[in-house]
Amino acid sequence: GSGKGDAAGILAFSVGHVKIVNCVNTGYIYNETLRAAGIFGAPLDKYDSDGDKTADTKCTNSILIDKCINFGDVKGFSRIGGISASLGTIDEKDSYVISNSVNYGNVTADVTSGNHYVSGITAYAWGGGGANGLFNVQNYGNITVTAPEGGYAGEIITAGLIAYYNTSKYNVQNCLNAGKIDVKTSGAKVTTFQLFYNKNGTGCSADYVKDNLYYGND
Repeated sequence: GSGKGDAAGILAFSVGHVKIVNCVNTGYIYNETLRAAGIFGAPLDKYDSDGDKTADTKCTNSILIDKCINFGDVKGFSRIGGISASLGTIDEKDSYVISNSVNYGNVTADVTSGNHYVSGITAYAWGGGGANGLFNVQNYGNITVTAPEGGYAGEIITAGLIAYYNTSKYNVQNCLNAGKIDVKTSGAKVTTFQLFYNKNGTGCSADYVKDNLYYGND
């Protein structure tokens, strides 16, 4: 599929409580302006399609993606993931889990400016409570970002599993990244991680992050 809003192989966006179980995407996903993912796009009851906070803050979200496989290549802008583009909000009552799922699709982005998050599993996962996270997921897709050689305004963050989250209580357990990561630019601030990037100042708790493996890049 392709489009100018959120694009995904199974469900582009959601409001409320959603389960995506035993689903497979084989199609090419392309989004020229916003988020793109092989299975799921983003929860939208508290954030609109541009990522801005909305007036409705009373509804609790929950997303479960379980036993899903993406074979399709994904190309997008802003937040691009092999399984999910955006997973999570700042509300600790919300619940977001990806489990027992695999991405085989290559994830690519051609960007010109701004902040971008590109990952094999989920591009952006803010945080929430201690039950949230990735459990037994695998990425085999390569991640490639191309940006201008000079004068780039913004930051590019890439990772095999999660390109951004911000909490010490986010599970990343029994996960694998076997995809190569390649960012082609000399003009942008680039941060690359084989597994994940956690912005939280206290770092990751060993109770939540364990038994993970990567062998994508040499």
